[in-house]
Amino acid sequence: MAGKTPEEILADAQKRLSISNQSIYPEGPGSVARPPAQSQMGRMGLQGMTFGFGDEIEAAIKSIIPGGASYEVERDKIRQELAQYQAENPGKAITMEILGSLATNAGAGVFNKVRGAISSGKTVPAIRDVAKVGAVEGGLYGLGTSEADTLTGMGLDTGQGALIGAAVPAGLTGAVRAGGGIFRGVADYAREKFGDRASNAVQAEIMRIIEATGKSSDEIVQDIIDGRIIADNATLAMVLKNYVVEGGQSGAEVLRRGTERARTTSARAQGELAGSLAPGMDRNVIRGMSQTDEALKELENKAYNTVFEQAGDLSGDLTQQLLSIYQRYPEIATDAQKLYKRRKNLVPLLATADNGAVGFARAPNLEDAEIAYRMVRDLGGKEFREGSGTMGSAVADDTSALKNAIDAFSPDLAAARMAASTRRGISENFKQGKLALGKDPDEIQVIMEDLANKPEQLQAYRAGAMAAIRFKAKKNKTTLGNMAKEDSQFGTILRYILPEEDIDRVAMQLDIAGQSQEIASKLPNTAGSPTELLRRERAASGMDVGLEEMGRAANFDPRAIVGMVSKMIAKETPGLSDAERMGVVDIMYSDNPSLVMDALNNKDALDRLMDMISTRISQVAPAARRATTQQSVGLLSGITGGNQ
Repeated sequence: MAGKTPEEILADAQKRLSISNQSIYPEGPGSVARPPAQSQMGRMGLQGMTFGFGDEIEAAIKSIIPGGASYEVERDKIRQELAQYQAENPGKAITMEILGSLATNAGAGVFNKVRGAISSGKTVPAIRDVAKVGAVEGGLYGLGTSEADTLTGMGLDTGQGALIGAAVPAGLTGAVRAGGGIFRGVADYAREKFGDRASNAVQAEIMRIIEATGKSSDEIVQDIIDGRIIADNATLAMVLKNYVVEGGQSGAEVLRRGTERARTTSARAQGELAGSLAPGMDRNVIRGMSQTDEALKELENKAYNTVFEQAGDLSGDLTQQLLSIYQRYPEIATDAQKLYKRRKNLVPLLATADNGAVGFARAPNLEDAEIAYRMVRDLGGKEFREGSGTMGSAVADDTSALKNAIDAFSPDLAAARMAASTRRGISENFKQGKLALGKDPDEIQVIMEDLANKPEQLQAYRAGAMAAIRFKAKKNKTTLGNMAKEDSQFGTILRYILPEEDIDRVAMQLDIAGQSQEIASKLPNTAGSPTELLRRERAASGMDVGLEEMGRAANFDPRAIVGMVSKMIAKETPGLSDAERMGVVDIMYSDNPSLVMDALNNKDALDRLMDMISTRISQVAPAARRATTQQSVGLLSGITGGNQ
């Protein structure tokens, strides 16, 4: 054969071409219809794995089996079956060749040079290295798929395959390197596609929960700085309830922490209220106010006693004015005589003459004058209450005149009386404050305006309101939450009563407490539900990434990349485990803003996932390139007349 001219070699090639194109199912009149090609997936995979020598290897094995046909007959039959399968199923054929090439790639370290060359950043050396490897692979594939019967023909097919194998993958590699950050761009596309969503199960669940609150990550972190944890959002009641229903340690922890959180936030909110409405008082405002009232009363009595002991005899004018009161109001004189008889420390003051005239049995003192003043004052009040306005006014005038005379005689008594009046005002306003939550908000506004210049009484009214709030909060878990709402009756009343500078701070704590209590009230009494556990078990299923999708990802198809990311996450996290749910619970109940911020912004898992995809693609890429080499050799050789 070595002596054949090029023309003779070409004639032999054309002869082989005409023979190889003859089908075992000839077409034409009377011919038998060609049936669909049988599956050749195994053979196609072997072709990719053996650089096209699969048909020769199979034919050689079959030919040595007793009763088998010759090597050439078996080989030609296999080739025709492969050709028909490739024509009818091109996608499956090339996929199986890629798979076969991938298997070879896993054990052939020499071809990993391609991956290193592509990623080295040196374009010209990379193309040179890939061209060398491609020439070897192309030559092997050209030889393996050659149908030449002579060494010269096989040599020509091998050389032609080597040339094609060097050119095609080198061009592909150059295109990849020229693209520079193509994969990085695809990774960015994937990140943009996922947005702020997380790349692992725990973070994904946290972001889902954050989305349910309707707040941004920054708002959530600011909330925690202000004292509101993620779980302090009533919109998450159903989420937290589901955690309890799912059971496990995480469900039990949600139940425990949710209940405890409701208690602590309620105590904190009431503490803020008490600090604003009843500063420095006992937490039990009623007890504290009672103690205050008793202390003031004791001080009042001491002040009166001191003034009375130190006062001298009354002036003549004041003595005469006092006697006039008793003579003009005999009912007061009668009541005074009864009082003096009942109080052992008092010496009777009045005496009645035979003609009924009232006079003094002894010289009156300052205490006697004060007793007369209080009696005439009480009489005036009685007249007004009974509807005797005219009489009430007359008595009031006499009361005022007597009081002024006493105050002029003893300024110390006037001061003591003022203190007593303040105490009585404090006591009365405390009682009124306890009724505040049941009144019209407009009425409360008027009361607060009236008390604006009476600090002691204003403080007492606020303390009374605090006592009412504590009582209602014990009876109804929604009280604190309602007070946080500015447009509710309780909320409006509270904003009138609170010092203006405290409204925002107190309202925030009330809102936190209200939402925590609302959530706690909706949680089941026990954690765990067998029905829910069965449902979760049925729902747990992974997702595999197919070879075709990996191949498209190797060609930098953005949708394929994103699809791989989605499926990998789904496969790795078919459902949150109890340990993963505990991680979510820890974040939801954390009051550490740094910890929560890290949980919301951590992209380490996504980075690891993208690295994993990059590694898989880098493993697939040489195999895909080899398949491209093999297919190119086969296609171009057919056009030029090779492989025959």
